[in-house]
Amino acid sequence: MDLWRYSLLRWRHRSRVETLWTKLKKILQNIDLYYLTNNFSEASVDNLNICKSLSDADLGKLGVVTIRDLIRFREELRRGNY
Repeated sequence: MDLWRYSLLRWRHRSRVETLWTKLKKILQNIDLYYLTNNFSEASVDNLNICKSLSDADLGKLGVVTIRDLIRFREELRRGNY
């Protein structure tokens, strides 16, 4: 594979990851949990599909601990307006 094609594929992948990460940050911001962004980043939770599969215990480890916040987080994921 030539260097140009490799660079293009890397750029597309990076762009896609950044878009997914932007969507996750937007979800956290919409429910006033933006301060938890670093927790998600450090745990390599940067994909909405991963977020949908997290248990309440997993989310608790990331800082989403109250029932209210858990419900709001899951509702934002379901809306999928991102």
